[in-house]
Amino acid sequence: MFKNKIILALLTTFAVAFLLFVRSTSSAKAITSIVSTYDFITTDNGMQGLWATDYFHSTVTITPEEKEGCYQVVREDGGTFESLPDAKSPGGAEGTLIGNGTTGTISGGITEIICGVLRETPLSNDTPEDLRNGEYSSYEQKYFHRYFSEIASGNITSWGWTFTTCNNGTWVDNERTEALYNSDGPNPTMGDIKGDFIPCATPAPTPLSCSGDTHPDAAGKNCVSFQLGGAPQGGNGGGQVLGASTGPQVLGAKTMAETGTFTESLYLAIMTFGGALSLIGLKAFKKIN
Repeated sequence: MFKNKIILALLTTFAVAFLLFVRSTSSAKAITSIVSTYDFITTDNGMQGLWATDYFHSTVTITPEEKEGCYQVVREDGGTFESLPDAKSPGGAEGTLIGNGTTGTISGGITEIICGVLRETPLSNDTPEDLRNGEYSSYEQKYFHRYFSEIASGNITSWGWTFTTCNNGTWVDNERTEALYNSDGPNPTMGDIKGDFIPCATPAPTPLSCSGDTHPDAAGKNCVSFQLGGAPQGGNGGGQVLGASTGPQVLGAKTMAETGTFTESLYLAIMTFGGALSLIGLKAFKKIN
């Protein structure tokens, strides 16, 4: 009878340890975040209607929510814009115009909760995706179909963008500034981009300054010195491009939380306890026999 109790206790101990190990392994694999870049072209809608073409270079981070099949989607946007021909300014009073071909930069982003079917791999984005002329059933379907094969619902939690020019103003578009515009009309918090386009000033080049017995070369780009009986030697004014990378890329998936640390420790403790029980059981078994 005593021998049977020992065997039962050992089997129970190893069964619990095995289940905890399997659970910790599956949990660590499930809690991950997808991060990728996404380039796309779209048309921007201001307070007076369509006014610019946007060229976005964005980073998208998708993280599972506690509710199965739902994800937090964060898109961080950067890029440029160019105003449409004969467009009205995005934040101005009725009839205020923006000059043709006005250009500037964009920064901002959007966060929302999307419930749907996540693709195993995002759709290819080798070239910027043109979203200006397609037909889409929702904002989520338009801007996140690259990541979801099916979208059941979407709930935007925060959004906002800032459009900046050198000489034609700045327009801030978010929930607060739009509420102010709808209640009070044009306002300094939202700002505006308007008037004939004034390009950014081109900074004057800084003359090369050489020291000691060196002086600029014929191109004015490098400092050189001349020595009797030898060829010119490079000075301290040379430079080189250290490298650059362009184009969209999938940055990969990263584990968001270390969930196995406590469980693995518990697993090892149970296994150690089981081993001790085994040793005690064996000694007791020898005494009985």
